[in-house]
Amino acid sequence: MNEDSLIKEYKHLVDIIYRKQFSASSISEQDLKQEGMIALLNAARTFNTDKGIKFETYASTVIRNRMTDIIRKEKTDRIISVPNYDLCVTVTPEQIFWGNEKGREIEKVLKRQCSDVELAIYKSHYLGRSYAEIAFTFDVTKKKIDNTVQKVKKIISEDFCAS
Repeated sequence: MNEDSLIKEYKHLVDIIYRKQFSASSISEQDLKQEGMIALLNAARTFNTDKGIKFETYASTVIRNRMTDIIRKEKTDRIISVPNYDLCVTVTPEQIFWGNEKGREIEKVLKRQCSDVELAIYKSHYLGRSYAEIAFTFDVTKKKIDNTVQKVKKIISEDFCAS
């Protein structure tokens, strides 16, 4: 199969991978899909049938890696400092998370009961980052991310949702 026919037949992979893994990204859908199409073109050009794998498997990996690399690059361009960690966000968490009176009350309680890292992890989650992205940023396991998110939700629930 030539490059053009591979691209026509497998361009749907870019949409599928974007929807399943990258739709919560801070990078625009159009930009990520464009990078995915570039990756698909590269996959079509470099695919080796002698390796014994299907083109779809190879192309999916190349597309996913390209989109991940673009997100990582974008994150490193926008870093705010958190003690001993770097949290990459495109807007300040305060603009979204702590924007009102109730939010400021919640922030005070969380700052008393959570470490800076736990708070930064929760803010990342609240901003729509996936567990995988957060785990990579903070160099912790997805289980640690889940435990932190559940802890913060429990604190908020106990302090602000109790009847």
